[in-house]
Formats: sequence, structure tokens, C-alpha cells
Amino acid sequence: MHPLILIIGILMLISGITHISQIFVYGKKYYTILSAIAGMVYFVIGIFLFFQSQLVLWVGSIVPALGGLGGLYRYVKIQKSNFIIFHILVDIIVVSSCIYLL
Repeated sequence: MHPLILIIGILMLISGITHISQIFVYGKKYYTILSAIAGMVYFVIGIFLFFQSQLVLWVGSIVPALGGLGGLYRYVKIQKSNFIIFHILVDIIVVSSCIYLL
């Protein structure tokens, strides 16, 4: 297993958990519910990244890229939050690492 897989897998697991935790911090608003759904997807991707298949690397390149764009929109238009900054940074790391590993 490439050492980078371990790092990005753990980052996706952490990001998934922190996405879900936003419901408890900010309450049940439409954007925190969407974030929690994204967090569940991120958590699953984090688990599958440890298997390092080509398909998971492609998914790890595309889904966090779209999530990062959504997070950027949320940060600019809806809510300024340190959670969002952390998630965008994780998305950048994961997407670039998955592309590198492809």
C-alpha cells in the first residue's frame, strides 16, 4: 500500500465525521443535512481508499472535487465556517493525491 493512501484515507474518514457533526453544531438546516449526506459518502470513500483500486481513485478524484466546489459556494454565499475551510483543504489534498496515484 502506498503511504499516501493511508493519509488520504484517514483524511476522508475524518472529513466524513466532521461533515456529519455539523448537524450537531449548527442545527438541522438544509445545508447541514446536505453536508451530513456528503459526509456519509466521504466516510465510505475513505474506507474504500484503503483498497486502492483504480475505480476508488477515480471516485476519490471526482467526488471531493465536486464537494469542494459545493463547500466553496457555501462558504461564499451561505455561511462562513472553519469546518468549510478544513473540508476544502482536505478536498484539495485528496483530489490531488488521487490524481497523482492514478
